[in-house]
Amino acid sequence: MLRIDRSFSGLSVLFTVYGTKVSGDPAGTDGAGTEGVRPVVELAEQQKRRVVRHAAEPLPGDDGAWKLTVPLAKLLDTSRDQTWTLRLPRGPRGGRPLDLGRREHDLRAPRQVLTPPKFTVRAEDGTFVQIKPQYTRRGALQLVCTPRTPSSG
Repeated sequence: MLRIDRSFSGLSVLFTVYGTKVSGDPAGTDGAGTEGVRPVVELAEQQKRRVVRHAAEPLPGDDGAWKLTVPLAKLLDTSRDQTWTLRLPRGPRGGRPLDLGRREHDLRAPRQVLTPPKFTVRAEDGTFVQIKPQYTRRGALQLVCTPRTPSSG
């Protein structure tokens, strides 16, 4: 995980994958004018077991870095709390999905030490939702989404 950029309608996650070549050609083409391979990132919502896929875009000037734009305003269910996990899907040979996050740390409780700031997104129905990025014990990035009720008075 390189960086999390916040916006009023969602967020962008900049990431790189070490030890695996994800893209085809550094320029994004294979010389024949066709597009290179772009990684697909799954957003998995834990309670309803819903999975949404989005393609990541390469970052200019860095062959191994990618940018994923997550349109949270369109994905959120404002009637309840949600927890989303970002992951790369299984490869062609099967196996487990690879959670996006921070793996190279020696922390016992990354959720307490690695604390990205909370921010608010406005969902399509006009409800404001608080987004709290957090890391699990294994270092996977989660987005905890909590609808905010209008304050009275």
